[in-house]
Amino acid sequence: MPTLKEIEGFLKSYLKGKSEITKKQADIALTHWENDIRQKLSSQVKKNDIDMFVFRKKEHLKPNSLVVYLFHIGKYFAWSERKDLEKYVMRIRKRIRKKLKTKETVESIDHNDILEMLMEVAELQGKLWIRLLLFSEIPIGCLKNLKVRHIFDKNKYQIPCKGKMINGVLYSDTPEIINKYIKEENLKENDEIIDISIRKFQYLIPKYARRVGINKAVTPKDLRKIGKDSFKREWLSEVYVKAKKGRISEVK
Repeated sequence: MPTLKEIEGFLKSYLKGKSEITKKQADIALTHWENDIRQKLSSQVKKNDIDMFVFRKKEHLKPNSLVVYLFHIGKYFAWSERKDLEKYVMRIRKRIRKKLKTKETVESIDHNDILEMLMEVAELQGKLWIRLLLFSEIPIGCLKNLKVRHIFDKNKYQIPCKGKMINGVLYSDTPEIINKYIKEENLKENDEIIDISIRKFQYLIPKYARRVGINKAVTPKDLRKIGKDSFKREWLSEVYVKAKKGRISEVK
């Protein structure tokens, strides 16, 4: 946690209503900044200080992490009324992102790959997480808030998210998977359904894809994009049900 009063004041104001993952990212980013800059106030900071911070962090951080840190640090300068430094930080961030985009990328996942994940991932926990991304309308940053007591009437939920309660419906066989998971894990009404960090969650989704032979770039966000698009979600749910029935008849 940062100890500089100016940064503490910024975080208190900036993080109101933000998701848990945003709060954690901002706290870590400003802690790195405070430690590196030796607790200088924003009024004392010069562009050269920012250059040195980026130079040192490039040795220890992945570019994507540095991009996230710079975003929150830029917001801190905006809050401190140092618009000149905010613009400078955001320009550096933009250059790093541009370099990332120009790198050769792995082929992206498509609908057939997602269908294969639905059909082939056998681990119950993996089944559950994939379905929550695809067949609910819960933002990734709020999945950690989902507890057993938030699910009612079999397929409906009400969950705290970004400072408010959101209502939604669980599609496809998601309620069935959730109930099975709750029984197997012996979860109580106040237990979290996703009981790991979002960062680990982001690591495990591509791991499940690799297990079923999908050697493409896949992230929770890729699945969430489908889940947010009602047309694509309904199409995938319908095809999945048909494929599942076809497989069962083949086995018989």
